[in-house]
Amino acid sequence: MKKMVALLSCLVLNGCGEKKGAEDSSAAAGVSPESQLVGFWLPNADKIIEALEESPPEGTSAEDLEELIAEIKEAWGTDSGILFQLAEEGVLKLHYDGGGETGSYSIVEEGKKGDPLKIDAELDSEKFSMSLQGGTLAINPPEGAGVNFVVFADRITDAEAQRRLAQGADAEGAPEPEEPANGDE
Repeated sequence: MKKMVALLSCLVLNGCGEKKGAEDSSAAAGVSPESQLVGFWLPNADKIIEALEESPPEGTSAEDLEELIAEIKEAWGTDSGILFQLAEEGVLKLHYDGGGETGSYSIVEEGKKGDPLKIDAELDSEKFSMSLQGGTLAINPPEGAGVNFVVFADRITDAEAQRRLAQGADAEGAPEPEEPANGDE
């Protein structure tokens, strides 16, 4: 798990990914942009791997790609406790192994019907961008980051997030997770 935390730290502190989906933007759907973001987001290993296989990062050898895919499957392929939480008033939290980090996010562009919602974020003094389109949050690495691929994440219920966070806290002996962000049980 320490290898995964290192990978996640590298991803988050050096950039993240992007989401794809079929739903309309907040303006078109009549829902506030922030309400589309608030909640827990779980990295989707299958989407990340599919994107990596379709378009491997420049300069990545087949062996390195295979190793990266194996690490992603191990870390995010099953009952991962690694979650992104976007809360009201621009609060961004990264939860992992019963611990985590807190940062911020702001909506940059709401977009028109069918366009993604653009978001700027900062976590541990590292700035990166995200986009939301449909049900997928895409977290993009910043320029010059050691990570050069997008992390795709899907929304999960607060109940599922709390289960995963409690499991991670039990495994690491960390304090219990916080109350749900949006009342969704």
